[in-house]
Amino acid sequence: MPDVYPWLYRELAEPILGVAYRHSGIFLTPIDFRCWAEHKMKGVPRIAVPIEAVPPDLSVVTDVWDGERRRWRISPEVVSRLGAYWDEQTVDTWFGYHPDRLFWFVPQVAVYAERLPVRAEWVED
Repeated sequence: MPDVYPWLYRELAEPILGVAYRHSGIFLTPIDFRCWAEHKMKGVPRIAVPIEAVPPDLSVVTDVWDGERRRWRISPEVVSRLGAYWDEQTVDTWFGYHPDRLFWFVPQVAVYAERLPVRAEWVED
């Protein structure tokens, strides 16, 4: 899909970060599927990146609520606030609502750092 990453950047991050597109992002989710009794993502291996490792000046948290795209710079407060909206039932309703855009509606973190080094202790089976 040519030009999908510049388009995603313009849609998700540029309004908050305010700088032109340089490269594609690293996409994370603040949703911890392992906390829920049942979910198709529950048993999937994951890399649990601590929020402190995500550069706030290069990262945007986004979701869609009441049909409106919302965007913020990442912070512990923003992630906590999203947890109040996005309970298990709401995520189940909107996760994968469009099969080609699994995380389009639910909270996701777009990190536009050139790299995000992964530490071995973050990897969970």
